[in-house]
Amino acid sequence: MLRKFLSVIFALFMFVPFAHAAEIVNVEYVHKLLLDRWGINLPYNPALENPQVAANMKYLLTVVDIATAYLNGKKTTDYGNNEYATLAAADTIATNTAFDDLVRGQPCNL
Repeated sequence: MLRKFLSVIFALFMFVPFAHAAEIVNVEYVHKLLLDRWGINLPYNPALENPQVAANMKYLLTVVDIATAYLNGKKTTDYGNNEYATLAAADTIATNTAFDDLVRGQPCNL
């Protein structure tokens, strides 16, 4: 009886909209989103063998710093070296939020 009750409770959590986790992003996703949102075609690091490798928060925030420097003509942020620049994997929510809220400057008119 307890097993059935717990099964029903856990099944209900599947329908809660905020219970689903975001997907882990790779380096290619980060660069494509940067191009789509800000028009910046940032080349991959030449030491990177495969752009399909998962991106971590340090990589994501470093890309934000580079994008902001590109848009402003000089370095104005240092997110890649702060407490959130961890080796934890970046996900779609963190990536979208970073490009929406952290990149500072005017989009390029290419």
